[in-house]
Amino acid sequence: MWRKLKFKWSKFITRRDKEKDQLLDEELLKRIVRLSIESRRRHRGEANRMGLKVMKGGKD
Repeated sequence: MWRKLKFKWSKFITRRDKEKDQLLDEELLKRIVRLSIESRRRHRGEANRMGLKVMKGGKD
């Protein structure tokens, strides 16, 4: 989901011409990326709580 969103936004930014709009879009993109990282961390935390980190190949 986030990869799709990021891809769309980067395409959208390169299509823009006005600098002001581009700066605004970059701020939005940063916010989106930050949110995606936070959600990924949250998911990883949930996975660890559920004991799924063993799937990564660690012998606990």
